[in-house]
Amino acid sequence: MELYAKESTEYDGVLQDEVVYYLKLDAKKGVVLPVGSTGATGRNIDWTFQMWLKLEIGALERAERMYLFSIQDGMSCFFTKTRMFMCDSNFAFKRIQVDTNEIEQGKWIYLTVSGTATGQAYVQFSTHKEQLVFKLVDAFFFRQSRSSKWRACLGECNDNGLGFIGGIREFSFQHKFTRPQSARLN
Repeated sequence: MELYAKESTEYDGVLQDEVVYYLKLDAKKGVVLPVGSTGATGRNIDWTFQMWLKLEIGALERAERMYLFSIQDGMSCFFTKTRMFMCDSNFAFKRIQVDTNEIEQGKWIYLTVSGTATGQAYVQFSTHKEQLVFKLVDAFFFRQSRSSKWRACLGECNDNGLGFIGGIREFSFQHKFTRPQSARLN
């Protein structure tokens, strides 16, 4: 993992003349982030994950599963060699699955994965101008199973496969639901 700063171009999904700082993950090691308690141990919660990401060109062909992020005892989200993006809920054993053929490797895209305590959840990929992929599902729950601190991981932290290959910036995990029309498109 390395921290990069680069001037953008008009073609990579950010404003021209903007300097972008981001993490470049190399597939082998992820970044472990401590997460405080939500105060809602043992019950479903509203939640949102958001980030800008840029898949390295050719990254999807390198592994059956390429882990983007996971929450300990909660969920994991990953890309597959068959150009799918999936999030598995460890609580309800439910999956959100979307086709990623509209996602261009090597360019910045914005990801929002969000859900409610009642189980309605969605995945949305967008550029700074338009929505590329959207999928809404029911009965996809997220629950904190520990009362003490737990951890989030960007990339691969559990030796389950390959971690994310590319850049990540502006990662956010929130204890609230973000409506699809409110997910950032800039």
